[in-house]
Amino acid sequence: MDRGVRSGEPEQSDAGLPGLGPGELRRLREELRASTLEESTPPGSAGPQRPDDGGSHPRRRLRWARRFASDVLVLTGILMLLDAGLTVVWQEPLSSLYASRSQDALSDRLERVQRLEAEREARARARDERLRERRSLVRAERVARERAERRRRERAEALNRAEAGDPLGRVSAETIDVDFAFSQGTGDEQLREGPAHYQETSLPGQGGTVGIAGHRTTYSAPFREVDELEKGDPITVSMPYGEFTYAVEDTRIVPPDALEVLQDDGGERLVLTACHPLYSAAERIVVFARLERSGAAAPTEIFEEEGPGRKANYRPGGGPTGLALGFVVLGLAAGVVGSLASLLALAAAPPAVRGNYAVTLAASLAATALLVLVLLGAIG
Repeated sequence: MDRGVRSGEPEQSDAGLPGLGPGELRRLREELRASTLEESTPPGSAGPQRPDDGGSHPRRRLRWARRFASDVLVLTGILMLLDAGLTVVWQEPLSSLYASRSQDALSDRLERVQRLEAEREARARARDERLRERRSLVRAERVARERAERRRRERAEALNRAEAGDPLGRVSAETIDVDFAFSQGTGDEQLREGPAHYQETSLPGQGGTVGIAGHRTTYSAPFREVDELEKGDPITVSMPYGEFTYAVEDTRIVPPDALEVLQDDGGERLVLTACHPLYSAAERIVVFARLERSGAAAPTEIFEEEGPGRKANYRPGGGPTGLALGFVVLGLAAGVVGSLASLLALAAAPPAVRGNYAVTLAASLAATALLVLVLLGAIG
């Protein structure tokens, strides 16, 4: 009896398959194994499943929302860093753009007041001219000067009764490249438009102290470089009824509650105040200037659309249009940086996860732009 049969074990030899070589045997065994696997697969099953690279719809929406939020946060963070940097080296850009719009509106309102005042003064001068025709030349000239001075005082007193926010005049200092319209009252709203007149002080021509305040780091920072004024530097205050030139006498640093600097001292002077040091309201810097000369208001030509009344209220290199364009360019640069950061974070993800990235990026850029517009007050 054969040994394999006696032991009850199956025959392991290929002798029972005559005519088949080793290669054909291996092929038959693989086919048998594959057919056995197909028979054991349940109906409707697609066989071995590949990893889900797209995920379910809720998961895809969650990924999209996370990418959207991350892009917005990255872009907003970069813009905030840029804002802080510009504030340190120049001035706060968002409030400056807002102040530029407000300053332009205030200048337009001031021009209307100046036109009305110029028409009133022209009628008064015509009356003085008729007076000269009836009296001697010497007496007529003296009477005309007296009448002009009286009209100036009356107009100053009337204008100083203006409501808070009403335009009063322009303050300019060529030494530090300042030329701004200023309004009545030193509330937050008025200071956001530009320099503002202390309502309890005089106006030029009234013979007392004229007090004007302004910001140094925000809202166009009209008095940012006020600490650079030196003794003898001229400061001009142009009113609808006249033009007044002051010469700087002194600069002091005082506590924020030192209101005595605004008191009359027996003569006509100008006092400019601003926070000190930069980026702080711990103290006040005060510039004192004494009246040197005064004269009639500038001729009506300054009210033309392209005249000095329309000049930009920024130092060289600024300007509302230039700043807006520069901010847009910086925003686009920040968008590129944020986009690259998000791309690098998603570089290792399957293609299906990155399929809608362009839409995500466009939406995040639109959201950031909308946020900036809302902050600027340009819409809504």
